[in-house]
Amino acid sequence: MQYQYFNGCTWPTSIDWTAAVLQTYLASSLISISSSTPYNVSSPGSGSLTGQANYTDSLVNRYFDQIVHFYYAQHAEGLTTQKYDDMQWVVLGWLEAIKFINVHSALHYPLASSSNASANFSGQTHVAEFAHRARLFYDLASNGYSTSLCGGGMVWDTTDVPYKNAITNELYVASSVGMYLYFPGDNNPSPSFVVNASSPCTDPTARTIARGANSTAPLPPAKSRDPKYLQNAIKTFVWLTGINMTNSAGLYVDGFHLTNTTCNQRSESLFTYNQGVLLSGIRGLWEATGNASYLNYGHNLIHSTIAATGYNNNSCAALGCKGILADTCDHNATCSQDDQAFKGVYFHHFMLFCAPLPYGSTTTILEQQHAELCGSYEPWVQNNAAAAFSTRNATGDFGGTWASSNGSIDINGLGRGRTVETQGGAVSVFNALYAAMVNSSTSAS
Repeated sequence: MQYQYFNGCTWPTSIDWTAAVLQTYLASSLISISSSTPYNVSSPGSGSLTGQANYTDSLVNRYFDQIVHFYYAQHAEGLTTQKYDDMQWVVLGWLEAIKFINVHSALHYPLASSSNASANFSGQTHVAEFAHRARLFYDLASNGYSTSLCGGGMVWDTTDVPYKNAITNELYVASSVGMYLYFPGDNNPSPSFVVNASSPCTDPTARTIARGANSTAPLPPAKSRDPKYLQNAIKTFVWLTGINMTNSAGLYVDGFHLTNTTCNQRSESLFTYNQGVLLSGIRGLWEATGNASYLNYGHNLIHSTIAATGYNNNSCAALGCKGILADTCDHNATCSQDDQAFKGVYFHHFMLFCAPLPYGSTTTILEQQHAELCGSYEPWVQNNAAAAFSTRNATGDFGGTWASSNGSIDINGLGRGRTVETQGGAVSVFNALYAAMVNSSTSAS
């Protein structure tokens, strides 16, 4: 994904929302890489690490630098005029980057402290700017919540005929609880989405826009763990799960068109990512509230999704065949650039849901149950990872149609072919499998 598609600043063949998702995958993968090797950095830059520790630390630093480069290159100003779901991928991406910084620092920088900045992971210097962008886009996206239409929930866009869809609301659950759990606060008063920087990766469009005067009033400080974020997540989850957005198989359909102010025209289309994004939001709601019903809801949604891939009876169903996750467009190579990103999104949020519950060394019945259920999904994840790997061609590019059996025809060479989105999907499912294997070995020990 990085070697073949990243140009040093961004993924030029992506579109804005898929680029935000790719940055999320990169940050998430860095958490996995950082966690794979135990070592301590007592004096950053001293060159004291050797062997595997040195290799891991160098790899992490190299790819984190690319995340920083993308921060400057991201089309932030352009994203402000896009749909409310597009904005929220940005929020989740920079929260994931902050999570990585915190995890990496805690694992490998034992001497770090506010009074000993020289012993800190250098990535800490970027937390404030990542947090500011997450806050700006979260606040902007929050304008999409409307109680006057269907009694609540996010609209997809204000410029079109009102449409309340699953993905925008699932994202609002995930981004709201993510802001509650991971946002460190923000004291930057600038309301501008433009980054004024000398970085060679700075978006040239934004640099041009930045020459204009900014008349918007300064922003007040935003605090961490603000209850409003949790309240937004809870009210959106309650609305989403009560508006009849799931079909008889327990799967989320695309959304509702409106007659006047009522959600009464349901689109029955199914997409894989609509079954996934809510999972990370549910996991966050459990972590914030301790209410086990959220975890139960998540496991039920996973069971419905696995059943919809035909995994339980080696058949074909609404979301795949013989256990391989698929969108409808996969079967005839008609997937759009958006569609090609969907399965990777599913597995990223599935992975976040199935992370071990944060009880440390204290084992509880709930922790055991969650680990056992998530462990039971590992063969299904492995099935999908193997299918994704089978699409790899001679140049290392992965396809997006994982169940690709069409005689001698390479279905992944048809339509849009192999792209940065399909490469990202492979990265995501491989990372999910790695996490599942680590979680299984940890719970068994």
